[in-house]
Amino acid sequence: MKKIILILAIVGYAMYGHASASSKTSIIKLDSAGVSRKLNDLNSKLADLKNQLTGYQNQLPVDSAKYQDLLSKSLDEQKKSKDYAKDAVGGDVSDAKKAAKQAKKAADATDDANDAKKKI
Repeated sequence: MKKIILILAIVGYAMYGHASASSKTSIIKLDSAGVSRKLNDLNSKLADLKNQLTGYQNQLPVDSAKYQDLLSKSLDEQKKSKDYAKDAVGGDVSDAKKAAKQAKKAADATDDANDAKKKI
């Protein structure tokens, strides 16, 4: 009788262990499917980010050239404004108006250059 109980206990334990192992296998399969989906999502996001980076890298030289051009124009306008301001100091009202107008142009050109710099 003791042998039968011992054999039943061993068989029961073996069946329990087998059931436990098969449930772990199904859990692993579910986890690997979820991981595969996540991996595919992350790979697609990575591809999108790489495409965006390539676009920005291609646009950078264009924006940089625009910035250099606007900066040059801004410096020219500031120089003209300085010259008009010098003339306005010893001149009449019309010289002062011209200097104010040129100062506004210089400020606008400088604002344009600053906006271009922010885009870079």
